[in-house]
Amino acid sequence: MLAARFARTPGWRGWAAYAVVTGLLALVLISIFGQLSDRGPAGLFERLAITVASLFVALVVGRLWLQRRRTPA
Repeated sequence: MLAARFARTPGWRGWAAYAVVTGLLALVLISIFGQLSDRGPAGLFERLAITVASLFVALVVGRLWLQRRRTPA
């Protein structure tokens, strides 16, 4: 949903591809975690999925914060 919104919003179009890649990568990592849940490095894939998604959210929030600070009240 964010990718579609970013694709329509000037100044955010480059973020649309990043949103799609982040979503797909998180899904892949969670799928690997599910397959390995009873053995091996399952926790590593869980943490990678959380990190990928959290990083995306932090970057979007940071961009919005900077954009808000530059816009006069």
